[in-house]
Amino acid sequence: MVIIIPKWRAHNVNDWDSLWVTATDGSAQLNQATSALINYLPAVGITELTSENADDAWRRIAIHQALFGSFISCGDKCLFLTRADVWRHVGIETEGEARSFAQFCASIELRAPEADETLLPFGSANGGRSLLSACGVPA
Repeated sequence: MVIIIPKWRAHNVNDWDSLWVTATDGSAQLNQATSALINYLPAVGITELTSENADDAWRRIAIHQALFGSFISCGDKCLFLTRADVWRHVGIETEGEARSFAQFCASIELRAPEADETLLPFGSANGGRSLLSACGVPA
């Protein structure tokens, strides 16, 4: 997946320096967790990450990751944002439309499911099999 980073601001993030890594050419670049979070926030309907909504943002991101996979991978392994990752970024703001949790859930219902469940987190965790198959129940 190609990540398109929306407009964002992070001037209120307490640990600003942790948002950056040094690239091989010596330039400063956003770390992968920060880049992913900036992309997830508009997708889950949060435009400003605050201490009041950080847990809600994490739940929405976790739901999105569980259903549709991760925005980040390292080789063939998917990497997932954690609650701690979200909390380290309190203060980030992105463009997008703020949505209630109910509106977020409705948007999830409208999204077409992936055709190949084996590529999604639960399919990967089960070795590309359904739970019934993984437990030995014949198809």
